[in-house]
Amino acid sequence: MPKLFEYQGINLYFYSEEHLPIHIHAKYGKASVVVSFYIKEGAIYKVTYTKKTKDFPVAKLKALKQFIDIYKEKIVQEWINYFILGVDVDFKKINVKV
Repeated sequence: MPKLFEYQGINLYFYSEEHLPIHIHAKYGKASVVVSFYIKEGAIYKVTYTKKTKDFPVAKLKALKQFIDIYKEKIVQEWINYFILGVDVDFKKINVKV
């Protein structure tokens, strides 16, 4: 379960043996959200957020959406690197507000 990013206490992961669509798991404490990326003709055309638990704080979800808006291409590239090319993921802790 590679950890990609940590941002404002939110941890972003890939789970092993993932499936399409490209997605990540965002966890804040015991709360979790799945963020899915839909791609057409090489471009991300839609991002969805599916709460897996009801207790993901509204303020943290807003911060997550802002983070994803900036880092979505990087996340998709890391998914391709890890699951298609077999390259290890580089963890990054983001300490500044985006």
